[in-house]
Amino acid sequence: IIGFKKCDGSIKIDKNETLKLKENKLNNFSYLGQNSFLFPGTLKENIIFFEKKIDEKRYDEVVNLCKAKEILEKFSRTANLTEDESLKLSEGQKQRICLARTLYSDKSIIILDEALSNIEKSLEKVIINDVLNYIKNKNQTFIIVSHSLKNYEEVDKILVLDFGKIIQVGTHSELKNLEGFYKKNV
Repeated sequence: IIGFKKCDGSIKIDKNETLKLKENKLNNFSYLGQNSFLFPGTLKENIIFFEKKIDEKRYDEVVNLCKAKEILEKFSRTANLTEDESLKLSEGQKQRICLARTLYSDKSIIILDEALSNIEKSLEKVIINDVLNYIKNKNQTFIIVSHSLKNYEEVDKILVLDFGKIIQVGTHSELKNLEGFYKKNV
């Protein structure tokens, strides 16, 4: 989706040209996929992505949004992922740390591709609602790819795809009242 295929053209969001694809400038994008990757270092370093100057307020906000505070407390902020063999995080915990890193990056476009699939569904719903409320106050665009329809009722727009084609577009309220795939699967 971002740089994996040679493309020509541009991506426009809110009618503003956000990215000229020939330039391959990806500075304003942050992508988080289903497979969580943690870098060698502490959990805090994984969230701040080794930035020299830490924005503690933003750090605390994203840690709380991702419900990652108890993970950091349980595994100590100084536990080194390469040296501490006792540091065993579940896939859901890794996804929450990686989501915190993605949010901390503070990019204008954030793409989550099944990024919370290993998190318990009730917790996923809480995290997504908190994140959506958080980004409403920012000038950010969130693109969420998910098979978990029930947890994304508060998004601005839902696009339902079937074999790569958009078959329905609307809000949760609109789509649940229309005959079709969304109504059948919510």
